[in-house]
Amino acid sequence: MKYKIIKEDGRTEIFDDKGNKVYREGSDGHWVKRKFDEKRNKVYWENSNGDWVKRKFDEKGNEVYWENSDGKWVKRKFDEKGNVVYQEDSDGYWIKRKFDEKGNEVYLEDSNGYWIKRKFDKKGNRVYLEDSDGNIFGEDPDKKEEEGTITAKNLDECLKKIKVKK
Repeated sequence: MKYKIIKEDGRTEIFDDKGNKVYREGSDGHWVKRKFDEKRNKVYWENSNGDWVKRKFDEKGNEVYWENSDGKWVKRKFDEKGNVVYQEDSDGYWIKRKFDEKGNEVYLEDSNGYWIKRKFDKKGNRVYLEDSDGNIFGEDPDKKEEEGTITAKNLDECLKKIKVKK
């Protein structure tokens, strides 16, 4: 492998043959090393203070694992469209997500028991949200009306829905 070395103003930078900056040292002596995989994803980073980060990627380039020198880590799972559908971390926190065919997040649940349900119209606009705290925004388009009732923003909209002339 060939490396390009640039020394300027007391700094040293080294690039691999793919153009990735694999090393940098400042005029103060502080340095950073980086390693990249064949797809140019940064898979490892360390510095002169002893800090480091390791990362793993799936075949699509999604980061599926992250770990650092403090012992923290994050694992992720992705759907075929690249949306994070599950994530957990070293503190025990996890989150699950579901997406519709357009990539809109329609459900979220976490390890604290919190959840959110969302519904979207054909244009992708959120028209309904409900969460585990009892918050509800918008009208649930799938909710069946009780016989003899209509949900409307105002009387004029109600009359329009039942086609009564004013």
